[in-house]
Amino acid sequence: MTCKARAEENLQIARQEFSIATASPESFSLADVAKIYPKLDELIRWAKDIKEYALLSALDGKTVPGYKVVLGREVRKWKADAEPELQELVPEKHLYKKTMVGIGAIEKILGKKHPIFGCITEKPPGKPVLVPVTDKREEYNEAKQDFKEIIDAKNST
Repeated sequence: MTCKARAEENLQIARQEFSIATASPESFSLADVAKIYPKLDELIRWAKDIKEYALLSALDGKTVPGYKVVLGREVRKWKADAEPELQELVPEKHLYKKTMVGIGAIEKILGKKHPIFGCITEKPPGKPVLVPVTDKREEYNEAKQDFKEIIDAKNST
């Protein structure tokens, strides 16, 4: 966070690429978006570092002009001794949740190459993500994906 060169570089990117900080994404041309896109992850990391630095400074007693430290949202949780008390009041079927372990845990027991996995597991397609054209993965086409079963059936005949 304290690296001046990093700060200057990110501020320069912000000034050049985001001449209007509040501009909506739709106000940029796709050519502008293509220039900005590869720099976003570093800008996000830098912004998170700034937020962390500001919080740590404030917690250390320093004043961040215009800001104050407050406690975040409170989330209830069971006390360490809650279980025996609840076991006396609530039937077991309502107290515990039974869930199946993950695929990795069963692979450790049966081995990754066990033939049953081909029958009882599935691998749904991943979420679309924008990557450089140099990426080796096949380009995603939503219309092609919607009709994948029909295309695959036609190609197999």
